[in-house]
Amino acid sequence: MTDLERVRDVKRRHNRELMSAPGVVGTGVGRDTSGRPVIEVYVERDTPQTRSTIPDTIDGVDVRIVETGPFEAR
Repeated sequence: MTDLERVRDVKRRHNRELMSAPGVVGTGVGRDTSGRPVIEVYVERDTPQTRSTIPDTIDGVDVRIVETGPFEAR
């Protein structure tokens, strides 16, 4: 299993709990500045309260918070 496949698997297994955190509007897989895959958690607003509910790592995979503003379905 590649690093990317492992990160996708960890995200899939933890997606429900990540999406249940207040302010979370989505999740994805991206890469950090060194090119390693990370779990991205998209939040409407990046606040200390929101950050306190999202772990820095999950199963050894780094988590990055990305402020996106609200998502709008069309």
